Amino acid sequence: MNWISLGKRSTLVIFCMAWSMSALAHGLHQHSNPKPTLGDPQEIDALIQRYSATGNDALLVKAAQQLRPLLAADPVAANDWRRAAWLAQAEHNFDQSLSYLKKVLETQPRDQQAWLMKASIEAVIGEHERSRKSCSRLAKIGAALTALACKASVATEPNETSRLLRGLEASTALFHDSDLSPWVYSVMADLAVKTKKWAQANEYFATSLRLKNSVQVRSAFANALLEQGKFHEVRELITTLETAPALVVARMRALQGLGENIDELVLQFDREFKSWFDSEDYAHAREMAIFYFEIKADVQTACQLAQANFRYQREPEDLELLQRCSSSSQQKDAA
Repeated sequence: MNWISLGKRSTLVIFCMAWSMSALAHGLHQHSNPKPTLGDPQEIDALIQRYSATGNDALLVKAAQQLRPLLAADPVAANDWRRAAWLAQAEHNFDQSLSYLKKVLETQPRDQQAWLMKASIEAVIGEHERSRKSCSRLAKIGAALTALACKASVATEPNETSRLLRGLEASTALFHDSDLSPWVYSVMADLAVKTKKWAQANEYFATSLRLKNSVQVRSAFANALLEQGKFHEVRELITTLETAPALVVARMRALQGLGENIDELVLQFDREFKSWFDSEDYAHAREMAIFYFEIKADVQTACQLAQANFRYQREPEDLELLQRCSSSSQQKDAA
């Protein structure tokens, strides 16, 4: 729901972190060394950017390999701890990510990117009060607009959501040309979704994607379009070449809504998701749970995945999945 992921999450929190990392690699390396040596910070940042755009998990493995020699240095540079924090959250190692961010903030207590990433992770794991305090630290170090967007990105209460959306809309001229503008527009889109302001949500998602392509924002946009019943738009937004589970599942839901035959796709991803489930790989558990709820109508498997997912992620979407399980169980008992 904000600037981090999504490691592998389908939230904008994930995008926010990925965009923060791009600030480290300002003027990004469009032409990276075809045979990079290990420990190349520019190559690591390029891999993170490519992951943010595609959701290809193999890029995380390559980035971690590149980073390993830098973490063996004495001392480790703050930027490398920040990179390590990003990669750790991408693998759902949230405690480890927070420990890396602590190292960054010990030497750079005014580091806006670290505070923002910290707030995002805390929101994902359900530590909302800690998350708000991290956002407040941004205001204390003079980053008032970033603090406002940070608070908006972790907002959960309806009244708070509406107020913060109005605040960001009134501030667009201040951030429109900044490096963080793609993230801020995605936060505004998320707030608009929460308040069911669909026209604004669609506009803000589109603006964010025009400024910077992100698999997390495309996923969030697709989910918003699905909620509006705009299945054709989802099919146009997500091509057949996409491999990120969040996008694949959203496209299948759209095709299903259009009445198209998706039996082959369902069979393919049922096998793949069950192999991940059997090996206790829950990195994509949220998307897998949605697949079994919405497409396969396998409530038992969906609920097992929703429960596994909730051990890692505790955002409103994750709680809603658990509530669906509770509701399904009650209906079954009443039948």
